[in-house]
Amino acid sequence: MKLIRTLKIDSDDFYNFLEKQLIEEYKESTGKTITADNIVKGLRFKKVGDKQFGSADVLVTYYKRGTNYAVTIRSASDTIQISYTTSKDPKGLTIEFEQIIQSFENKKQNRFFRMFSEGVYLGRMSDTLYDIQKAIDKNNEQ
Repeated sequence: MKLIRTLKIDSDDFYNFLEKQLIEEYKESTGKTITADNIVKGLRFKKVGDKQFGSADVLVTYYKRGTNYAVTIRSASDTIQISYTTSKDPKGLTIEFEQIIQSFENKKQNRFFRMFSEGVYLGRMSDTLYDIQKAIDKNNEQ
């Protein structure tokens, strides 16, 4: 599913946020430290999970700071593809957020239930973007 929103943040803050998240996950999972310069297509690591979710393989499938970030996460139970494509806008940063959860895409549902599920799914995606904006705003206040 794809969602486009314009947030009142700037490109540097958005990509700093994404990089910081990935760097922290990498260190937590591998015990090794990387920098933003190490975030390139092909970066891969096994993300440490908990008892409920297990571990997952994380692969950066594309990264160009200021333009696009894409990652694929594969676990024993699902594959999730996430991508952010950004462009500057007079009102802030326009973000095209695409998220494909394989198990959701494969479900066979009646039309009404499918529409309802997609509405919930899009709402969660929108919440994710606004949560990123809130985290960036909070960080900028400090």
